[in-house]
Amino acid sequence: MVEKREVGEGPFKRVVYMADLGRLAQLAEKEEAAFESALSALRERLNEYAVKYSVRDLLDVDEDVARRLAEAEHRELPIFKDISFSVKALAALIAYREYALGKGGVFGVAAWHWLEVGGSAWLLYYAPRTAYLKAESAKVEKPAAVEEMVAETLRRLFLKPGAEYYSRLIEELTKGSKLALELEEKKTKEKTESYVFKLFKLEEGGGLKELGIKLKIEKMREHILRLGVRGCGEVARALQARA
Repeated sequence: MVEKREVGEGPFKRVVYMADLGRLAQLAEKEEAAFESALSALRERLNEYAVKYSVRDLLDVDEDVARRLAEAEHRELPIFKDISFSVKALAALIAYREYALGKGGVFGVAAWHWLEVGGSAWLLYYAPRTAYLKAESAKVEKPAAVEEMVAETLRRLFLKPGAEYYSRLIEELTKGSKLALELEEKKTKEKTESYVFKLFKLEEGGGLKELGIKLKIEKMREHILRLGVRGCGEVARALQARA
C-alpha cells in the first residue's frame, strides 16, 4: 500500500513514497470491525465454556479488571497475579489492540510478543508481570523499511481514536486517492528515530502538488510510532480550525 518510487527526470529526479489512501482506509475499516467481532466472540466463548464445564472461577469475564490490566503500568502488574484465564485473554486482546495503535502499554508488549512470536498459550499461563518480563528479555526486534513504517503510521491514522482526532487532516488527504511523501529529514538518537516527510498530491500526468503539510513520524523502542502534523499557510489554519 506504500511504494518507494523515483519521480522526475535527470537532475530533478527524487525518491518519494506513494501511498494508496483508499486501500489504507478500507483496511482500517475492516480492522475496526474485526476487533469488535473478536471481542464479542471471545466474551461469548468464555461465558459459554464457564457455564458448560462449571469453571466460572477460571473463566468468569470481568471486563473492568481486564481493561485495568490492559492499561496498567509496570509497577502495577503484580496486583493482577491471581486473575483468571478469561481476564488475561480479554486484557491481552485489548492491550494488543492498544499496542498496535502505538500506545505501548506494558501488557501490550507482552501480548505482542506472545501472540506474534512466542505462542499465545503461555501468555495465559504466566502471571502478567512474568509474561511481560519474559517478553522484554527476548528483545525481539522487527526491522522495517521506511515504506513499511509509513504504511503502518497511515493505517493507524484511519483507526479510532486517530480518525477522530485527525479528522480534518484525513479530509484534506483523501480528496485524492494517491499521496506522495518525500523524506525531508531523518534524525537518530538513542532508541529513537524521527522522520519528517513533505506531503504531495499526485496530479493527472504524474506531477506532484505540494500540500503544505509535513508529517513527523517518531519510531521509538518497542515498535512504538508517534505521529506529528505540521502545516503552513491556509492548510495550517484549516487544520487548527477543527482541532
